[in-house]
Amino acid sequence: MPADATTLLALTGAAAVAVRLTMALTDLRNLPVHENYVAAAPCGSEGTGLADAAAAATAPEAGPPIPFDTPQAFLDEALSLFQQLIRADTSNPPGQEEALANNLKEMLEAAGLEVKVFDQHSPNEGSTRRSLVARLPGAAPESADLLLSGHLDVVSVNRSAWTKEPFGAEISNDQHGTPCVWGRGAADMKARACCALRSAHICLR
Repeated sequence: MPADATTLLALTGAAAVAVRLTMALTDLRNLPVHENYVAAAPCGSEGTGLADAAAAATAPEAGPPIPFDTPQAFLDEALSLFQQLIRADTSNPPGQEEALANNLKEMLEAAGLEVKVFDQHSPNEGSTRRSLVARLPGAAPESADLLLSGHLDVVSVNRSAWTKEPFGAEISNDQHGTPCVWGRGAADMKARACCALRSAHICLR
């Protein structure tokens, strides 16, 4: 990541389009991130998209090594943040990202980032859809900008279809015996939001 590039981090209240998992994200200590096998639907509503969910969630028996020299403390912080994101119930409908967005705003501002808030009010649903944009100016104004983005809302949950607490961010083994992080939004797309947040911290360091 060029040091002179302006970095923008956008965390939106809602996804504009269905997003497929585009990276084989391993959890931040070689743990694959998982939606629940029974109820996961990364690209659709509850009970649909199971083939895609299984393809996104199935992990090899041994996770790939992290391909860079990362201090364990940084990985522990990332895993803790990832679990915090999953444990926040941001089900849409009705869309209830405001509390989580406020917590992330405080975290980003404490780290030294400039943060702007954008609200969309939903009178029919009685909720505020809150989005954040954080900016880290680069050293060279003429350089290209980099945008890291993610959405905070998740598909609603039919709890009877889940075998684990969907907002628990539990770490337990899958059918291959591989430890995994489980929860609604683990694949779509709180893992990516977590990556964007941690990348912003890397820029600051």
